[in-house]
Amino acid sequence: MLITYEPLEMKEEELEHIVSIYLNAHSKDDHFVRNRFEKHSSYPGFVGLRAICNEEVVGFAYGYTTINDSSYHSDLTQLLNEKEKNEWLSNCFEFVELAVLPHYSGQGIASTLEKRLLDKSDHDTSIFKTGIENVKARTLYTNLGWEPVKEGPLADGGEMIIMGKQLQRTEY
Repeated sequence: MLITYEPLEMKEEELEHIVSIYLNAHSKDDHFVRNRFEKHSSYPGFVGLRAICNEEVVGFAYGYTTINDSSYHSDLTQLLNEKEKNEWLSNCFEFVELAVLPHYSGQGIASTLEKRLLDKSDHDTSIFKTGIENVKARTLYTNLGWEPVKEGPLADGGEMIIMGKQLQRTEY
């Protein structure tokens, strides 16, 4: 099975497909996903990749340069102290979404998407948040070299973990 990786462009047809992948991969029924994805694609430094097998998009990942006025950033800053904000958010790529269709899980697609997406970054750090109970995501990211930064409550009452990764810049 040959998997290719191409830029994620968030055009109409592709957007519908990645929303479907996200909802399928995360077993969610969230009608706000499409609006959130569209909004994120307009943020500075947006970069996304899609994994394709037999002309079908089977996974995707994206993120953007951290910006102060996003709800994602707000969730991060409500838990981090000033030292942690300076260390992790000064020149940061927020790794916001990663999803692979369940049928393709365990084939290295998620780790390849993560690596290739971060290789495109010219940031010093990358950070993401997930629910504390999301053992699958925490295990994947730990195996990819991410470290726990902070745990704490979300505004909605849930618990999250923030994980971060120091990025290596490649000089050409």
